[in-house]
Amino acid sequence: MEPVPLQLPPGLFRQGTELQSAGRWFDNQYWRFAEGVVRPMKGWATGLTGTLSGTPIAAHSWLDNNEATFAAFGTSTKLYAHNGSAIDDITPSGFTSASNWSLDNFGQKLVACNGTNIYEWTPGGGGDATVVTGAPTANAVFVTEERFLVALGANGDPRQFSWPDQETLTTWTPTAINQAGDLPIQATGLLVCGLKIRGSSLLFTTEGLHRLQYLGPPTVYGSEHIANGCGIISQHAKVGVGAAAYWMGRGGFWTYAGYIEQIPCEISDDVFSNINEAYRYLCWCEYDPTFGEVWFYYPRGSATTCTHAAIYSTRERHWNHTPMARVAGFGPDVFGWPLRVTSAGAMLKHETGYAYDSEVRKLVSGPIQIGNGGRVAYLDEIWPDEKTQGDCDVYLYVREQPNAAETTLGPYAATDRIGVMTSARQIRIELRMASGKTDARIGDWRGILKSRGRY
Repeated sequence: MEPVPLQLPPGLFRQGTELQSAGRWFDNQYWRFAEGVVRPMKGWATGLTGTLSGTPIAAHSWLDNNEATFAAFGTSTKLYAHNGSAIDDITPSGFTSASNWSLDNFGQKLVACNGTNIYEWTPGGGGDATVVTGAPTANAVFVTEERFLVALGANGDPRQFSWPDQETLTTWTPTAINQAGDLPIQATGLLVCGLKIRGSSLLFTTEGLHRLQYLGPPTVYGSEHIANGCGIISQHAKVGVGAAAYWMGRGGFWTYAGYIEQIPCEISDDVFSNINEAYRYLCWCEYDPTFGEVWFYYPRGSATTCTHAAIYSTRERHWNHTPMARVAGFGPDVFGWPLRVTSAGAMLKHETGYAYDSEVRKLVSGPIQIGNGGRVAYLDEIWPDEKTQGDCDVYLYVREQPNAAETTLGPYAATDRIGVMTSARQIRIELRMASGKTDARIGDWRGILKSRGRY
């Protein structure tokens, strides 16, 4: 009998019930789909020396005027800077605690807001961060393409945003000869955060999206309401990719690139049914340009920190999902590798080596069945296809009905044709990295599968 392909489409399907994922991948731990290949994600190691004190909240990286690398980290009790070699506690004088931080750079200067005060810090200058002279209080800050620092929720008004004169941090009072100013947004929602993308700046609210338009003197800025119903889930749950923005909302994922669009998502039911709503404000995201992936981190189940990531491939338009307990981080643009922070304050270099918190790297399919599942499928043998045969072990999960108990078969070493000789209406396949292996490529697996009639 001719073998049938067991190669499933890239990406996961986790909508509704497990049966609805028939013929698709359903569960994953540390594998990725990219450029037609299934491969394990690389692991992590120490990236930056030192340990962050307090609960890590936010991270940002940039280059100073001499092209030296810097990173900043805000925690519940501290503000840190790191030059790639040593960590520096730059916590402002009088600071006690923060439940959130927004971080950006104004040229080579770090600007930071702890939800109340706006601070600045200059690399190489030494000392702690200091309050920006004349600045309003704010809930968050960001820097626009036109080099204006924007304060959101200025002076206690959750719909007001303010900015100082162009190229300055301290001239906040508008006059006839400067470009300082302020505006309210006309919307039902409250300002949460801002984001600079190529050619534009965006304002995210609890209910929708606005675009900040630079008009020049004397008006300087205007605010255009783009849409409601797409409010952001948390201050750090957005990322800019060129002229596009991606963010996580309360019940879906969104993108803006001149127009707004909800991203079709084949795992959204699973993500938003299992997110810990009480801690949704901790959600954050990052972009990995190597694979064109946006990673959305969220706290799952009863977790009180981010434990999992929903991953969107901007190039191939499919979704992935994996456990990944990281609470802040940034992409590889500055340091050359993604940095992600643990809840214990370790600053880890990712996509390097194959060391993991858990060595179980598995990829699990949904049910494989004949037709609508009325016929019994007889699986005689499986023909593996790997770059190096034996990199994976195979497990089978068989059951007669969707709600029946499963029987586990295996593991089978995928070194040659695997004789399994089992029958069931539903068969799920798990590929797991074999003991002692680190890397693999999974290709076009096939199986001798035939019908044994109905019963």
